[in-house]
Amino acid sequence: IMLFCVERVPAACHRSLLAERLAGDLGVEVMHILPPDPNGVRPDGGAPSPAVCLTPGGSVRHMIDKIRAM
Repeated sequence: IMLFCVERVPAACHRSLLAERLAGDLGVEVMHILPPDPNGVRPDGGAPSPAVCLTPGGSVRHMIDKIRAM
């Protein structure tokens, strides 16, 4: 399941409520795909994700491969 939102911080998005519910009730892994920060810091305090697009129009191949491997 992929849910998209334009909020920069996942906690500000109402979809985070659904994501938390899926994680808690079903044990689903929630991954936030965020734009890179010049300092390597994510707005939610997590580690930088290798799944983010590093450039506009970049590839999310890593994320697609990870999903297919599930």
